[in-house]
Amino acid sequence: MADKSIVSNSKLTALANAIRTKGGTSAQLTVDGMAQAVADIPTGGQVAPGYVVRGASRYTYTANPDSPYIGFANVTVQATEGRKVIRENGTYDVLNDVEAVVNVPSSGVDITDGIVVKARDANGRATSVDFYGETVNIQQFFNRTGSEGPWIALATVTFKNTVSAIKNFAFIYCGALANIDWSNIETIGQASFQNCTSLVSVSLPKLTSLAQNAFVACTGLKTFYAPLLTNCQNRSLGGCTSLETVQVGSVGHGVTAIGSLFLEQDTQSGLTITIYTTGSFADTAVANTRNGATNATIIIKASEATTYNGTSYAAGDTILTSEVV
Repeated sequence: MADKSIVSNSKLTALANAIRTKGGTSAQLTVDGMAQAVADIPTGGQVAPGYVVRGASRYTYTANPDSPYIGFANVTVQATEGRKVIRENGTYDVLNDVEAVVNVPSSGVDITDGIVVKARDANGRATSVDFYGETVNIQQFFNRTGSEGPWIALATVTFKNTVSAIKNFAFIYCGALANIDWSNIETIGQASFQNCTSLVSVSLPKLTSLAQNAFVACTGLKTFYAPLLTNCQNRSLGGCTSLETVQVGSVGHGVTAIGSLFLEQDTQSGLTITIYTTGSFADTAVANTRNGATNATIIIKASEATTYNGTSYAAGDTILTSEVV
């Protein structure tokens, strides 16, 4: 009786072809060489073509457009020198904190979502990027510290679409970040710009939500303007020791809540803070602001027609000024 464990030559050829297709080898295979060829097939996370991959040696990532570590559709990807060029479906290892280099597609495909690196410093770190998308996601440009992370040299972010939301920790420890378009941002998440020490002026004409620690320790920040902001969370401007001018609220948009640590450790003199609110909240606004801004001049203006201590004030009038003598 024939040994049924022996397969036909055609089936062995098909098996060899399958192994070659998977990338184990491009050589002709004998039966003895097939086991080693299978062992040589690269392993790692599954990555779809056109996705940016970055990560650490102890991690393997799966392509996921919702992840802060994997993005974005319609972008050609070329890994750092010595790494794989990701141009087709396959299995890849993500090693040594490699940040993929993103290039504009040569095929003429429009970029609809992604990060395009426009300039790099002498060490290869991105200094300028174009950002495609409408939301800067959680930890999108995350650094571990001011000296450790893939985005520590990032100075300029150009939004190619209208960005309205910046999520938690999006630019944390981006100490070189100086240029960003604030004009359409409506919400900023927790610690989004923590330790962004090169920011000087922040004007947010559409901002309505600012989370705690959003700009904490932005030690170069001098001016902050948010006329639609009505809720000032704890430490959202804490440790901004160069601040000179702050305005929150405006006529028709009165501040209704201020955390007692809103301006924690902003003890510098020469700081002027203007808050639009109603007479009923004026004293609380001064007290909670003064907790951190111990030497500031605090100006309370009427966000609408209001009364304070029996006196009437029209919208825009100064209700009181609190100064340290």
